Amino acid sequence: MSIPAVGIGRICVNLKLDGGHTSTTVICDIYYVPDLDGNLLSISDLAKFNLEVTFGHDSCRILDRNQMVGKGYKWNSLYLLAATPSLKDQTAYIVHSPLTSLDPELPLSALTSRKTLLEANLDVWHQRLGHVNVQSILKLLKKGMVDGIVISDSKELHKDQCIPCLEGKQHHTVISSKSNVESTRVLHRMYLDICGPMETTMWKGYCYFVTFINGYSHRLIVKLIKLKNKVPKLTKEYLE
Repeated sequence: MSIPAVGIGRICVNLKLDGGHTSTTVICDIYYVPDLDGNLLSISDLAKFNLEVTFGHDSCRILDRNQMVGKGYKWNSLYLLAATPSLKDQTAYIVHSPLTSLDPELPLSALTSRKTLLEANLDVWHQRLGHVNVQSILKLLKKGMVDGIVISDSKELHKDQCIPCLEGKQHHTVISSKSNVESTRVLHRMYLDICGPMETTMWKGYCYFVTFINGYSHRLIVKLIKLKNKVPKLTKEYLE
């Protein structure tokens, strides 16, 4: 099984060192793989540049001639490189494709995106997670069940009510299938409905129809009309 790469380029990163120091370097020949969930750094490629990587119990170090140029920390079964993207190098090469060969005026470089820390207040995370219960969000953070959620404000339960949540929990009154209103005589209560315009025009250009129902006898009469402004005239004729 293989995952295709759609581009190749380079990125400038700031590597964190001991004592709060940083080292800026450019990592070349980076493959852009949209279907890959994370960024991977090949140890064998580091060895090509005569760099040494030593692994400890919970950390690793990248050495250049016995001088540390980068470090990482163990997280689960992987080692995460302590690095952040730099804004000094914003270009990347575009992969060659039939599209670029057909149009030679297309640019050969593009701006790269910078991944920022997802930080927002509790209300925003409540909306991002599909209006999930706020207590459930706090429970996920407390038990370490999720990564990437950073709450900028107090983690206490907010007293403000979420309007979309309140509207979604509202329910309408049950509509009875039977009417409690009784018609005591003919034409005491009439029911009228207009339907149209129809997608297909009927014979002689009719595109609407009107229904008249007598509430006492339940007699149904259907009338075809071309325009809705004919309804008042039809209603008057029906009542007469």
